[in-house]
Formats: sequence, C-alpha cells, structure tokens
Amino acid sequence: MTIGQSPRPDIIPELTQNLPANLETIEAGALDGLTGDEIAKLAPKKGEYTLVTRMRDGSDVMVARQRIAPLVQKRLDKMSHDGAAAVALLCTGEFAGLESKIPLLEPNRLLDGVVPGIMKKGLLGVMVPSPDQLIQVKKRWSKVGLRPHIETANPYEDLSGVENAAARLAQANPSLIVMDCMGYSTKMKDIVRERTQKPIVLARSILMKIIAELV
Repeated sequence: MTIGQSPRPDIIPELTQNLPANLETIEAGALDGLTGDEIAKLAPKKGEYTLVTRMRDGSDVMVARQRIAPLVQKRLDKMSHDGAAAVALLCTGEFAGLESKIPLLEPNRLLDGVVPGIMKKGLLGVMVPSPDQLIQVKKRWSKVGLRPHIETANPYEDLSGVENAAARLAQANPSLIVMDCMGYSTKMKDIVRERTQKPIVLARSILMKIIAELV
C-alpha cells in the first residue's frame, strides 16, 4: 500500500518504523516548488486561522489555512491520481473542505474522536507551536465541552521550549494533555510526561496507530 505524506524529515521515520518493509511511501508537500515570495504570500493576517509547517531545509513558516488549503487539495488529487491507496495529512489543523477518492487520514478528526472519548469534561492541557494559534485552539477544544489550558512550544526549535511549556502545564494540573501538532515527537512526549506526570495524547502517535491498522 502506498501512503501519501508531506515531507517532514523527523516525522517519516517515526510513522514508518513499525510498518511492513514493503510499504512504499510518497512524500508530497503543499509548498513544494514554491518560491520564497510565493510562500510569503501565504502568511496569515491578523485573525486568520494559522498553521505552522516545516520546510525541507528544516526552517518553519506560518501559513493561513484559507490560502494553503487549495494547495493541499491539489497534492491530494495528484497522489490519488498517481495510485496512492491512502493519504495521511501531516497537520492537525482543520481542513473541512478537503475531498478525497481514497482514505484520507486527518489528525484533527482523529483527535476530535479520541480526546472526548477519554475525557468528557474538565481541564485539558494543550500544547501548540505558536501564540497566534491560541484563539482557534481554545475554540476547538471548548466546543466539545472541555476547558483548555494552552501552552506554546515550537517543535522545530530546541527542546527547552517544550520543557518550559511542560513545566507550565504541570502547574496548571490538567487531567489530560494533548500535544496538538504533528511536529511534536515521541521524545517530546516523554519530556512532557516526565515533567507533568499526566497522560499524554500525541497527534503523531494516534496517526501512526491508524496507519498501522490500514496496512
């Protein structure tokens, strides 16, 4: 089976480490082939839904969902046309309008099912990359009846940001913590668990488990 995925050097090895050796993966990024000026035009304006993504060179950029969504759909269509059996979207952002003729694994939908299934009410700790995402993330988790306490830590920088955010989450004392970005690794999850002594839901891990179910 072929799974279409976006290019994230640190994500692909974790996603595929426990999958069959004959599984072929295709990496395709929504920003592939764009110039610096073209990517700059995708930057979010005040109040727009913000996403943080990593480039092939390791740098990270912020883009507005409404401007990157057509590029994501274009990549999705191409992977489906090229024969992919399923596509895994490596972003926890909400993309309500995406269409796919093949199975499309959207981490935000997976988390929307898993988290309320574990926790019906109470204080939910949430870690996201950027302060620009606070309003949209609060709205996301509040609508399912939870009280989100949100801390930010860029997963594409050094681990001190994650460590500091974990310390603040420990002080908030939530019942459950969601690491709400595909950039957060299992190593980062271990750091947060050690600092907080709380159960952790890692977006990357949830996606890994669902992919494993499909192959």
